[in-house]
Amino acid sequence: MSVTILATTLIARTLGKAGYGQFTLIMQFSAFFYILADFGLNSVAAREIKSVQDRRDILKNLAVLRLGISLVLILIGFVALLFLPYNRLVSLGIILSLTTIITNSLTITLNLYFQMTFQYAKAMISTIISSTFLLIFILWVYFTSPPDALLMYVTGYVVAGLIMVLASLVLFGKEINFLRSSVSRARMRELLILSLPLGLMFIFSQIHGKADVFLLSVLKLPDTSSLNRNETLGVYGLAYKIFEVVLVFSTFFMSATYPILLTKSENLKELYRTYRMIVLFLALIGLLSMGGIYVFAPAVISLLGGFGFQDSILILRLLGLGLPIFFVSSATQWFILAIRRERTLPIIYAIGATITVLSNLILIPRYSYLSPAILTWMVEYLILLMMVGVVTKHYLSYVK
Repeated sequence: MSVTILATTLIARTLGKAGYGQFTLIMQFSAFFYILADFGLNSVAAREIKSVQDRRDILKNLAVLRLGISLVLILIGFVALLFLPYNRLVSLGIILSLTTIITNSLTITLNLYFQMTFQYAKAMISTIISSTFLLIFILWVYFTSPPDALLMYVTGYVVAGLIMVLASLVLFGKEINFLRSSVSRARMRELLILSLPLGLMFIFSQIHGKADVFLLSVLKLPDTSSLNRNETLGVYGLAYKIFEVVLVFSTFFMSATYPILLTKSENLKELYRTYRMIVLFLALIGLLSMGGIYVFAPAVISLLGGFGFQDSILILRLLGLGLPIFFVSSATQWFILAIRRERTLPIIYAIGATITVLSNLILIPRYSYLSPAILTWMVEYLILLMMVGVVTKHYLSYVK
């Protein structure tokens, strides 16, 4: 997390508002496909693994399946790029960053093994190795200031992704024997079918979460705005990056506690007790984070971006209002997976994504970045209410 913050600071200060806006667009374009490549497969695989042999078999098939999905997504990204009004520099950056879809897919597949065997230290080591390289590379670009700094920064992330995969494979040691397991089309088809509800949910979730940057990059902005398109993306992108960094805590926390929820799935009373404890804890952390962001937003933005990013202060404060909602939403989403009610999630997130896109289509031309900064958490609150409805219905059927 600290590396992400420092990297963001150096990149923003090197490129300025407009350049950082282009960098944000490039990285968000490829990041949109990350969760699509995941497609909920990790959650399903974790639930299906019952033995060591299952683990080896599923891991090999999962890796091959993800590789195939990643290649298809890269092709889709290339085709989509042909119809978008981006300049040559941004297009080259996007083409370069699309390769990270493969490394990201392999990383989350390998991390599944570390998660299921409670070897979190190995996952952390590979992350540290990759992050160290990335930081050194970004520092080199920052101090040498090459004319193609934007593309150099993107290249750094591409290479860092590859290093993380290689480090994870080395840390597997003798356990790398899972690669000798046979590949089964039937097994891959089974995983894909089982993950379909989650996969659809992730598609709609990504649209809900990532549509803001895309729409800001193509829609007409208000004539009263003092910022051009790239500058708007820059100030919004910096604030959103900080927001994402804070949200990482709930993601990692729930990734670590999900196996615990699964072990308690046979005892519903204990399962609900654990869920309530998680919700209370994350709600408290979310409230503290919200307060901290509101108070320290001016200092954080000044430190990371400098004077040119003053518009980011308001954006960050608006986004921060939704932190308790997002934290509790994360816990509830994972809990729904544990109680096997994931078929409701695509519908919930489809509604959320539709409201997000339609509302921003109307409001961005009038209010620019203020629209997604508020709608992001307002729609998430609606999503949370619908998920709570699913949990409540399940609980009522349990107590009868």
